Amino acid sequence: DAEIAALGGATAEGIPGAVSSGLKIAGISASGGNLVITWAGGAGIKLQSSATLGGAWADVAGSDGASSATVAPSQAAAFFRLVK
Repeated sequence: DAEIAALGGATAEGIPGAVSSGLKIAGISASGGNLVITWAGGAGIKLQSSATLGGAWADVAGSDGASSATVAPSQAAAFFRLVK
């Protein structure tokens, strides 16, 4: 929460000052203790996660070219983004 606030807070358009790639996460839901994250998939589009906004980003396994990923929560907080 403090990291998002330091960036100016989240809005319907995203985080102020962030560079928009046009890629958007369409939904996040819970299923069987896991998170299911969905987006409009395409070649070269993959989901990444990080424990902090300023931390290192890692590809979510199996997300390259897919339109969803199932993630088992392993920490108190996580951030996700789409990259191409």
